[in-house]
Amino acid sequence: MMLLTLSSTLDASFQIHRRSTGGLANFYVRAGKIPEALRTLQMVLQEDGTAGRRVFTLATNATRDRNALLEMLPPQPPVFFDYLNFLIERGDIVAAEEVWARILQLGLPFDLREAFPYLDGLIQHGELGQLSKTWSALAQRFPAQVQSMVPSSNLVTNGGFESDILNGGLDWRVLPIEGSVVSLDPVGVFEGVRALRITFDGSRNIDYGHVFQYVPVQAKTRYRFSGHMRVQDITHRQRAEIPSL
Repeated sequence: MMLLTLSSTLDASFQIHRRSTGGLANFYVRAGKIPEALRTLQMVLQEDGTAGRRVFTLATNATRDRNALLEMLPPQPPVFFDYLNFLIERGDIVAAEEVWARILQLGLPFDLREAFPYLDGLIQHGELGQLSKTWSALAQRFPAQVQSMVPSSNLVTNGGFESDILNGGLDWRVLPIEGSVVSLDPVGVFEGVRALRITFDGSRNIDYGHVFQYVPVQAKTRYRFSGHMRVQDITHRQRAEIPSL
């Protein structure tokens, strides 16, 4: 009985002195009351859109129960993607995959580019199966922007540049560099409706490799790559080519 009274007194005193939900969550963590702490942290996430990283750090230090951490998140897209990016930065790709699955399960609305950091995390960790699965899910949700992966067909996404360059995921990426401009040109196309045009202003010699794309492939498998290139007024000694790594 005395212990309960002491606990209630300390709890009330803590709220009076701190007067913050975040302070109460810290108190629960120190007291070992993890469920209460996570419920309180959920309130913090609902009330303060800037508190994400502080909340995630406190919560993941308090418990390793990934399901409990998922249940802590209010069903708000910014919160879920903040947590997803937090996990990617920490290198916890398994937990990130669970968060992504929950985003899809809940049907949360989001912009396509919000998924790009997760795709980059999958690439960095070599999770090619999950990468292809995620890209296919994005193709279903954003059919006007993402070309779906068709088995036994062309593995290059947007190979004919019919769609705008997404600059992320499994689409083309363009790294800006001084002395060059990248655009899509409908004039003089070999086939299709547009071609990639790279214009150099001649101010410097560039070892250019700043347009690229990640393509998931199978080990010990032969692939054939083909493309068409036209050059004009190129004076650099290095010949124009399309490298693959």
